[in-house]
Amino acid sequence: MARTAPGARGRPSHEPRGRRVPASGHPDMAEVLASPQLKARKSWHTVTTPAGREFRVPGPPARIRAQAGPGQRETGDGPWRPGALRVVDLSMGWAGPLVGLNLAAMGADVIKVESHTHFDWWRGSRPPGDGDGMDLHERSHVFNTVNRGKRGITLDLATPRGHQLVVDLIATADVVVENFAAGVIEKLGLTYDVLSARNPSLVMLRQPGFGADGPESGYVVFGNTIEGMSGLSSLVGYEGGPPTMLSNACGDPVSGLGGTLAVLAALESRSRDGKGRLLECAQLEGFLPLVSEALLSYQQTGAVPPRQGNCRPGHTPSGAYHLGDDRWLVLEVQDDARWAALSPEIDDAWAREPSLATAGGREASRESVEAGIARWVASAGEAAVLSACDRAGVPASLVLGEGETLGLEPLLVSGFWQGMDREPVGYHLYPSVAYSAGGERPLPDRPAPLLGEHTGEVLAAMGYDETARDELARAGVTGQVPVRT
Repeated sequence: MARTAPGARGRPSHEPRGRRVPASGHPDMAEVLASPQLKARKSWHTVTTPAGREFRVPGPPARIRAQAGPGQRETGDGPWRPGALRVVDLSMGWAGPLVGLNLAAMGADVIKVESHTHFDWWRGSRPPGDGDGMDLHERSHVFNTVNRGKRGITLDLATPRGHQLVVDLIATADVVVENFAAGVIEKLGLTYDVLSARNPSLVMLRQPGFGADGPESGYVVFGNTIEGMSGLSSLVGYEGGPPTMLSNACGDPVSGLGGTLAVLAALESRSRDGKGRLLECAQLEGFLPLVSEALLSYQQTGAVPPRQGNCRPGHTPSGAYHLGDDRWLVLEVQDDARWAALSPEIDDAWAREPSLATAGGREASRESVEAGIARWVASAGEAAVLSACDRAGVPASLVLGEGETLGLEPLLVSGFWQGMDREPVGYHLYPSVAYSAGGERPLPDRPAPLLGEHTGEVLAAMGYDETARDELARAGVTGQVPVRT
């Protein structure tokens, strides 16, 4: 990705954007607050302290952009499971499909719509035909994780018949989810005004990266560019070093969880007033609460928060400490009381220095304190350090690898891992949703669909006989084998 000029760190680069490449700057907190996109969308809310000081804080992560009804969806069970919430999932990647996964886990009947010419890119980026018949588009662990609990059909929405079929399907649905790039849903003729004309009770969720309007609304977005434009990458990294991205595209799951809550809230409102709603969850706005502390710090002090590695203001010591080989342990002393409890556990005189009794004193001697903790961890070993931290009430943990995480007792006891068998990858453990209901953890009831796996079943329930279904396949409206376009 091309770097932006120093005076334009807060703006996505225009050249990559013209090539449909997601790109972002790495704005600091001052530049995030000055963002022309967030200003145009009135993304900030102003709060006033009892002392009369005003601060800008992130506004709600969801907006109601339109309403319809009251009214009802079109009648008939069609392809839907009786009594279930009906969801059409048009989305791709992580953010939108996570909404569908959450709703499916809570009992919704979710039908995922793809095309065999433009299928969900999380199935993999390698071209069709690559892999010597290995069906690589069915082997993506990320797709197979976030699309459990759904049936899957293929419709080419760019064709008149594909468009009509999905409009007919949505006319009998409760919810539709989409996270296409800006302008795509309009080009497909699937805007809320079109869909709500037949289904005024429809709740439609849109998840544009920077929002549906504003000067930067047209930029292509992935979770990593959301991370950058939120200012988070400007906070992450070693002291004096460059901005650093996290190891995953956190903008996506944050948007997925926020979108789920927005849909549930809209459904609750619909149960009272009968109205459908168009919801917009701009991914950037939903991510801003994660940097709220830094935003407020800048407004309070006027100083741009620097990168500090593993250090947190007022929490000294805090960090990752080497146990030996490739084993690490993290701990964080949050206040003076916890330090007073931990310091006697450390068999070294430096830890009992009176000057270290306060957070300010420890911060002033941070380098020597961190070095002392590192020596203690390396010499005492993991069992002794973890026991000492437990007695002192100091949060501490080993840094675990993937295999160790799979065997972590709290996750096993709570039933967090769900085993499923899916062709062609076989049996795997998948993470369940991170919440429970009534003391039980909701679980999706089926593996992720194969490409077009349920097309025939769904179309038959919509009244299309075998001859009509075969004709749709011959015309390229449906299909189960990826094709090049």
